[in-house]
Amino acid sequence: MKTRLTNEQSQHLIDLGVLKEKASGSVSVAPIGDGIRGLVKIPKRPIFRLEDFLNGEILPKEIKTKDGDVYLDIQIMNENYCVNYEYIGRGTVIEYYDSPELIEALYQLTCWYYGEYLKSEEK
Repeated sequence: MKTRLTNEQSQHLIDLGVLKEKASGSVSVAPIGDGIRGLVKIPKRPIFRLEDFLNGEILPKEIKTKDGDVYLDIQIMNENYCVNYEYIGRGTVIEYYDSPELIEALYQLTCWYYGEYLKSEEK
């Protein structure tokens, strides 16, 4: 089971507005080049891990909308993890993603939430 995003995926979430402080992992980024001498401080890049998505700080477990309350739902179907937001009591899904890896499905839902949903709510 994959438990962390790639550097590029993590950076994409940060670019969308997810606070980098919400990432519990990090990787060192080694400088590239010949002839590096002396002590070099190697910066670390934040990496989002599975637990960062499951603690409720990146994706809210419930959203209040003008049409009713929406909740985060995670299920396993046909060997895929399915994540979505759906209206409470109606079963109407407003956004849905699935993947063999839970973190990938959560990443896609997070991209939608920060990239589309929050921007539409600002209008």
